[in-house]
Amino acid sequence: MIAGKSSPYLARRAKKFKCVKKDYQHKNLHNPFFHKHQGKSSKNNKRKGYYFYLFFILLLFFILFYLFLFSNLFSLKEVKINGVSRIAENNLSDLVWRQVEEKRLGFLKQNNLLLFKTDELQAGLAADFSFDSVNIYKKWPHTVVVSVNERGLSFIWRDKESRFFSDSRGCLIKETSVLDENLAQYPVLTSISNQDYVNNKNCLSLDESYLSAVFTLYDKFKNYPDLSLREFLLDGAFNTLQVKLQNGPNILFNIKDDLDKQLNKLLVIKQEKGDDYFKSLEYIDLRYGDRAYFK
Repeated sequence: MIAGKSSPYLARRAKKFKCVKKDYQHKNLHNPFFHKHQGKSSKNNKRKGYYFYLFFILLLFFILFYLFLFSNLFSLKEVKINGVSRIAENNLSDLVWRQVEEKRLGFLKQNNLLLFKTDELQAGLAADFSFDSVNIYKKWPHTVVVSVNERGLSFIWRDKESRFFSDSRGCLIKETSVLDENLAQYPVLTSISNQDYVNNKNCLSLDESYLSAVFTLYDKFKNYPDLSLREFLLDGAFNTLQVKLQNGPNILFNIKDDLDKQLNKLLVIKQEKGDDYFKSLEYIDLRYGDRAYFK
């Protein structure tokens, strides 16, 4: 190559490079207006999606609200009563249907099982009836079941104003009326004192020894037909239970002492004194050890 002269090849190559256009495709171009427009559109789409899901949830809520509370899906149609024998079933079912008319939440009746309050019904039954136990449950989708255990009739309680059946624990059963013929079929415990034995739970405020003595003596006197028992008397005396015979004196027992021992003393007195003298007596007091007092 001659110094000072340019090469025709290099000249053509340089011209070729001058003709090449700039490529902007690989440039990292930023258009703030363009990107701002794209972000707004995406935000609007998200907002529309949010409103759609909110509307769908609210619609589903109102549909379920209507189905559960206003439709007949869980409406009360039947009341089943189990376990009663002395009480008419409609006495209990009527109480259920009266409660159905009572409102909850201010405007909804309890004719829907979801709104029916079993504890309220149980309290109503406890106030109106004397059951040993009450079990109330819902049988879906349309039934309420009331299962009760009636308390056993153990004796008759009588005072100056009224007479009632009572269970073995001394709790009165007021829904069952005492008929005259019942007086000969059950032990009768009568208060002849001014003391009020019935507490606010309709149970007798008595030491359990009194009731135990009533049941024990009632069974034992059955073995002696000539000592026909009429009733037991409470006179307010400490640890004292009187036995009133159909034809004979009143017998005073100490409920804390041996009842068999006291009964044997009574039989000895009756045998030694004879029937006529025995029937003429006003009372026989067996409460003091081996001694007996009579008048």
